[in-house]
Amino acid sequence: MAKKKTAPVESDAAADIAVPESVDETSEAIVAVEPDEIVEVETDDIVEVEADDIVEAEPATTAIEASGDKPPNVLAIRVDTVLAQFRRKVVWIPVVAVIVLALIGTAGAMVWQRQETDRKAKVAAAAAAATAAAKARDAAQAEKNLLAQFEQIMVVRGSIMAADAKSADAVAGAKAAYKSYNTRVAARNRKVKRLDAAYNKEYQRVDDWNHDMTKMGYLTYPSSPSYPDEINAPSFSSQIKALKSSDLILSTATAKLLDLTPDPQFADMLAQLKEACKTLSDQALHNADTLTTAVDPATGGDMGSSGYLDKKVFATLHANTAKAILTLANNHCLTFIADHKLDIRLYDVAGGRDVNPKDSSMLTSVVASGTAQ
Repeated sequence: MAKKKTAPVESDAAADIAVPESVDETSEAIVAVEPDEIVEVETDDIVEVEADDIVEAEPATTAIEASGDKPPNVLAIRVDTVLAQFRRKVVWIPVVAVIVLALIGTAGAMVWQRQETDRKAKVAAAAAAATAAAKARDAAQAEKNLLAQFEQIMVVRGSIMAADAKSADAVAGAKAAYKSYNTRVAARNRKVKRLDAAYNKEYQRVDDWNHDMTKMGYLTYPSSPSYPDEINAPSFSSQIKALKSSDLILSTATAKLLDLTPDPQFADMLAQLKEACKTLSDQALHNADTLTTAVDPATGGDMGSSGYLDKKVFATLHANTAKAILTLANNHCLTFIADHKLDIRLYDVAGGRDVNPKDSSMLTSVVASGTAQ
């Protein structure tokens, strides 16, 4: 009888090796086996199986049915397998969830950051636009205030020029009256001289006749000539009044200038106008006093006198000594008009409208420029 062949019997250590339930578990189920744990099977232990002893195995289902046991549920086995695999993989769900949440959070943070950056940029742009608009409004208001103050200064300057013209007109009137007086006095003196010459000649002729013994008769001496009336000295009352009025105007202008809080652009011009006011005021008062002192007015009536004019005192009248300082003030006016492109025709300056040729408004040492609108 041939010996039955049997499969090699594994040692206990080999039997302990876990067989994975699925192919996915293979890598996890492999256990290294040491060489000394392998059990050798002796040849004598191999049992030979005779051909007659080989029994054809019956199908499992038939065997189970013959035994009366219930066949296994293949679907349940398969579900159990899937659940086992799921249980092994479900541990990754929190990690994946955390990663996904982190990615979502990072993406959300990036979106928020971009939105916040855009919002801040818009806010900054709006703030910059508001600041620019505010600056533009402030600049426009500052320009408006500057022009308003310039107009105020020009009004005061106009009154100064009016006082200047009044003083100049008064002095010119006094000088004209003085010249006229001298002319009339000279004419009278020439006439008196002619009358005296004619009288003296006739008197000499008569006197020679009367003293010539060869002449017969006696001639009557000529009567004294009839001289023209003496020329009355001018009173200068109107000029004195005008000069005092000019001083009053200048005092008012000075008060207005002192009441102004000038923009730095007008500081020099205001200082020059104040100095011009003082110079013109002192000049007006001096000339008024000079005219008052220089003349002894004529008195009326039969016993009146023609008055008297002191030429030496009259010669001390002051000319306009404020022209130099007014020229500097006028330069500032012209510069401002040119810089701000104002219509020069609206102002009493060189190149503009000359309100009174007798004042100093046209004096300048700069080229007049401006717009002609």
